[in-house]
Amino acid sequence: MTQLEQRRLEEEITEGLIKIGKTRFATHYSACVSLERCFPFIRDLIVDKIIKIKSKDVTAAFSGQRANLEFQLALKQYSTIIGPLARSLFGQLRGIFSRPEDTGIEQELAKKIIRIFLRRYKEFIDESPDDTYFIAAYLDPRESFYSYAITYLHNFRSYHNHSQPDAEADMAPCPRAYKRVKKGLKVMPRNEVEAYGRRPSSAGIGRLVQQTKSVKVIAEEFSPQLLSYSRGEYPFTDPVGSKTVLERWEDLAKHPKARTLAFFAIKIFSVLVNSMPDERTGSKITWFNSPLRSNQKVSTLVNMIQVGQWYGIHQKEGGKSKARPTVKSRNMQDDLNKKRPTPARPTTGTVTGSSEEASETVRLVDMIDSEDEDEDMAIDVDVENTPDTLELDPDINLDASCLKRVLPISASEAGAAAVFAALVESPAASRLASNVEGPERDMDEIDWDNI
Repeated sequence: MTQLEQRRLEEEITEGLIKIGKTRFATHYSACVSLERCFPFIRDLIVDKIIKIKSKDVTAAFSGQRANLEFQLALKQYSTIIGPLARSLFGQLRGIFSRPEDTGIEQELAKKIIRIFLRRYKEFIDESPDDTYFIAAYLDPRESFYSYAITYLHNFRSYHNHSQPDAEADMAPCPRAYKRVKKGLKVMPRNEVEAYGRRPSSAGIGRLVQQTKSVKVIAEEFSPQLLSYSRGEYPFTDPVGSKTVLERWEDLAKHPKARTLAFFAIKIFSVLVNSMPDERTGSKITWFNSPLRSNQKVSTLVNMIQVGQWYGIHQKEGGKSKARPTVKSRNMQDDLNKKRPTPARPTTGTVTGSSEEASETVRLVDMIDSEDEDEDMAIDVDVENTPDTLELDPDINLDASCLKRVLPISASEAGAAAVFAALVESPAASRLASNVEGPERDMDEIDWDNI
């Protein structure tokens, strides 16, 4: 998080600077308004020498008294004169796009796109193994999950004397989300403990077992710590600040009232959601394992890749940088407007191209698996059976600040719904087992379905 973004959020200003582009209407006006909105924060950062700008004229426009006033006056004059024109343009565009017949997008096509989106969302999010994406959103401490997950909070009951899972979930701000997260998350401690039972020396949970002295304590700490996090109780009350989500959970891993939940959160947020490193490694395997080197050992191949990756990261950059083409999706109007010749349709009984190309096409067609075709047809059927309207969950709060960043301006002008809750600090759940016979002795005593 940048210094400017941090100061904006402290003043509850969700929108930041807007760049001048070529794909938006009234882009200069939008950039001017965003600069006016962030002007005080930029000025304070420059005056406090937190950020440095090479251009003296730009620095004077923010820090100098006379230049500062002249610049603000120019921004005010521009926004005052251009503002009515830009707002009328926005209003006209909003009116045009509110009528589907004027957008060029047919109603059936729009409904089909919505059905495909809902189908892919269900396949990617709701049907993911162990609900990892939903759990990651829930365990993001930068914003309380219930601040945008629900529109109201339940009257929390006492933390003590709960026996049923539903009673425990009712003590969380959003019971449905809590039960969903706990159901998917408790698979991780079970797998980790089972791996520890097979190979204690190499299990990732070994350090946590050494701290708690028993895997039974880990199971006992899991639910109270998840509930404390859901309710926003100590030690989960400190703001994240400029730290990343992973750094925040690494700090919480040192706390006895958060260490168990932090261990599993660290495993989730340590995952690199990018396949590019794997693709680069695969490319190096193909390059090093050429036909002339096909008899080399796998260990040699691995060592060469590791050495190459190490030098690629740690070697000093020197010399001139290589010219790399920049691919942009803008400025393509001339290419798009070029009229392409329509290929002539071959007459019946004629064959275009060489016989080798024709046979290659036949082979490619024959290689198509019928099972893949059946699967594609099944997906199309599922898409057809998917609703063609976007339906919101009744617990979603559209007035949440995090949703205002992606919603239209008109929808974010409404005041946020007031949400109040009486949070009671839960008792300590991190009791160390002092007289256990050994961490591996009590694994069979844990009822993972009821933790």
